[in-house]
Amino acid sequence: MPRPSAAPPDFLGANHVPKTVEAFLTTDVAVLEEGGLLPEEAQTLHALREEVARRYAPPVLTAAQLYEQLQRITLVTTSCQEIDVQLLRGGMRPGQLIEVCGESASGKTQLCLAAAARAARGCRRVEWIDTSNALRGFRLQGVVAAQATAGVHMEGPLAADPLKFVNVRRCYDVHALLAALDDLAAEHAQQQQQQQQQQQAAAAAGPSGDSRRHLHEFPVKLLVVDSLSALISPVLGGGQHSQGHALLAAAAATLKAFADATQAVVLVTNHLVGGSDERRHEKRPAMGESWRNQPHTRLQLSRPPPDGSHGAGGAGDGGEVCLATLRASVVVPPGACVPYVITPAGLLAPAAAAGGQADVGGVNMDY
Repeated sequence: MPRPSAAPPDFLGANHVPKTVEAFLTTDVAVLEEGGLLPEEAQTLHALREEVARRYAPPVLTAAQLYEQLQRITLVTTSCQEIDVQLLRGGMRPGQLIEVCGESASGKTQLCLAAAARAARGCRRVEWIDTSNALRGFRLQGVVAAQATAGVHMEGPLAADPLKFVNVRRCYDVHALLAALDDLAAEHAQQQQQQQQQQQAAAAAGPSGDSRRHLHEFPVKLLVVDSLSALISPVLGGGQHSQGHALLAAAAATLKAFADATQAVVLVTNHLVGGSDERRHEKRPAMGESWRNQPHTRLQLSRPPPDGSHGAGGAGDGGEVCLATLRASVVVPPGACVPYVITPAGLLAPAAAAGGQADVGGVNMDY
């Protein structure tokens, strides 16, 4: 935000009256008082400028403060130990936009369902934005039941009905997605305000009190958009969609701003595109170069090729052994990959799937 100027003649009209909003917000208050600004109006102007600076001027932090923030965060698990530990260095980080890309039936939605089920079982709120009317409650319930049957380790209170902690929104175009994100951001701002006003009451509320509150009073811990490319790809390219790239940029910026403001994990899915000759043209994430550098982390899920070079079976139930590759990350160097098998409880390492184990070992990945 620009510093207030003492004498901006280009911005002021007769009697020192600002002609633009920019002049009103940047002109020194003393100059405005000379033009007839009342003392109570000056106080209101100070408050307005502070609010504008708080919302739109990014805070200046030192590297030490950023490092301290990293030490305080609680990582969010994908429910797959190998992906969490070997690829994500502990799990998905709050405040980041994470993309899971892959071809059809590679486990993208199953990974999202497993992460959502794990969060919901721990009494954490999940917002699921369904862009293709594909999510069904029985499928999420199946993942929750499979995790419970497999003995997934959980700490803290457990939800009696985890599905009540998952809120599903249907969005079939980019504008509906942006509107939903605006609603969630406004809800978060209201939560922050209520928390400041009722700090003592909020501090006294225990787990039993949380179970009686409405879902909208819980902070969002995981936001899933499945799939983002289903909304963006149709409006990219072609003369009739000249605003496609602008909508893509707006969606990416809004998703990252929401993740940063709420410190939630934003998990989006994307499909792969490539040339007709797959041996010469490697498949790549959809939505083009404008999207390429937007996610903080990109995981690519791959099914075994027709020649079976990744291996098949070996999971105890005849499932295919697929491959998860870290394609981009702001935390660790990309390129690492781990095998996994798609199971009813989520994505598991082949050995864990063969042994019927869905736990995350000795790593504390709970919320």
